[in-house]
Amino acid sequence: MVPAAILFDLNNGGNKDWGDEPPYNNLGIEASTKASEKFELGNVGAGYGAKAGSLKGGLGSASFENEKGLKIGGLFAVNSFGSVVNYETGQFWGASDELNNEFGGIGAPQNLPEDILSGSSIGHALEKNNTTIGIVATNARLDSESAKKSSSEEIAKKTLDCLKKNVPSEVTSIAFLSGGQSEIESSKNLNEINKINDTNFLITFSYGRGLQASALKAFGKDQNNQNNIQKAFDHRAKMNGYMLAGRAQDRSALSTGEAQGRRRGEGVRSARAR
Repeated sequence: MVPAAILFDLNNGGNKDWGDEPPYNNLGIEASTKASEKFELGNVGAGYGAKAGSLKGGLGSASFENEKGLKIGGLFAVNSFGSVVNYETGQFWGASDELNNEFGGIGAPQNLPEDILSGSSIGHALEKNNTTIGIVATNARLDSESAKKSSSEEIAKKTLDCLKKNVPSEVTSIAFLSGGQSEIESSKNLNEINKINDTNFLITFSYGRGLQASALKAFGKDQNNQNNIQKAFDHRAKMNGYMLAGRAQDRSALSTGEAQGRRRGEGVRSARAR
């Protein structure tokens, strides 16, 4: 499950003597109560104390809207191992995507520095202590007819093609939001992605709907029948475990969920029909 994410900071010094109650739960609650359309960027919030190589890192955001109202936005907390600039020229590695001279208008580096690790955090880094987390969101929607044109196999292939083209291979994991999909749809799509995943990415999704729908339905029928509620939840957790490994077989892993889906009118295609 990915209900929240946080930059790794356990080895950065400071008082960690919090006993059995680490502060992260309260920090998450505080963050949700302060959620706003306007927020600070830089070395604040999720990006507090973050570094980008030997320079300050932090929280960054960018968004785009076209003339038809399509919106895409990204929010990232960067605590990267590598430097964001070529230390020999002072040019930002990301300047090839520069808008309105935001990187100083001096262009992107054309060559690697002689010391490839210059400006990185190699001097004080501990193994696997650097994290960069973020989210990309869009208001793009498919109507039901358009959505039917793509199978889970097609969705998987196009998803991986997009990730390999646009996401650096150094990224360790990617978690999707499953919004708008039923628990069966999201699980099947995840399974197909991981069946053909030939990247280094650990690919999963935030399991809110993918785990809770059946359990909540059982709860609605009889909230005192804890056995049925737990059984429904455990089944979805087990199925999603298979999907994460890309080793679910439609007939054995999805049969229960598909039967439930048909009762809910989700119209999930029977494995036997294939």
